[in-house]
Amino acid sequence: MDTRFLIFPLLLAGGCASWDNTLYPRLNRTDMALIHQVEHLRLDIEDLANRGARACLPGQLQVLQRLYQKAKQEAEAGFDRDVRHSLIDADEQVHLISHQLDWLEEHTQCVNRGSLAQERRQLMLYFSVDNQFALDQAALLPDYQQALRQAATILKRRPDWHITLTGYTDAKASAAYNRQLGLNRANRVKAYLVELGVAPAQLTTQSRGDQLARAGASRTRALAERTVIAELSEPQQTTVPEPGIHAIRHWHQHL
Repeated sequence: MDTRFLIFPLLLAGGCASWDNTLYPRLNRTDMALIHQVEHLRLDIEDLANRGARACLPGQLQVLQRLYQKAKQEAEAGFDRDVRHSLIDADEQVHLISHQLDWLEEHTQCVNRGSLAQERRQLMLYFSVDNQFALDQAALLPDYQQALRQAATILKRRPDWHITLTGYTDAKASAAYNRQLGLNRANRVKAYLVELGVAPAQLTTQSRGDQLARAGASRTRALAERTVIAELSEPQQTTVPEPGIHAIRHWHQHL
């Protein structure tokens, strides 16, 4: 059995407890890790589709989508053993498609700049999730942790992309205190991404404290002011080789 399948629930159990389990009424609390994995698989499918699988590998993507629907139906029915088997098959398919997309990016023009632009947009959506921090805290809220896990997946695939993380706060303390709190928040995001495998050199942190805050802000606005804003920079895109240099049959040499 793939050890990644055994390790992954442990990663999720530490920080993501906010999935709506009313969709899976027959699973008890000990099966929540399966729910997390089923929902994470859906996000993986969206990520692969945005990378170019929708256009370049539609057959493989459809296989993965069927595996997701199968796992989802099994989870809804409470068949935990069947869910586990379906997720193992799906995990193998995710990694196969990912390797194939890597090959296509390097050797053909099927995965084009439009797909890369979509991947950049997806990355920034993960970083801009709401409800990042509680009042006077640098701990990551569960939904933010889940989004950062998805962001880490993209960043590990793009080692030449660099992210500047800028921490902000609301206006409920002194300017000096807020600058430090903002930095603590940015550093906590960086530390979490590094824990997930992102290279430290890809991440820079800074703080602007309460510069975006408004005195007397409503509770909702104050929550939005407790944030880390990410800015992406990347090197100039190089010319992609013309298709036909390598054949698809050579994929196995790169897997």
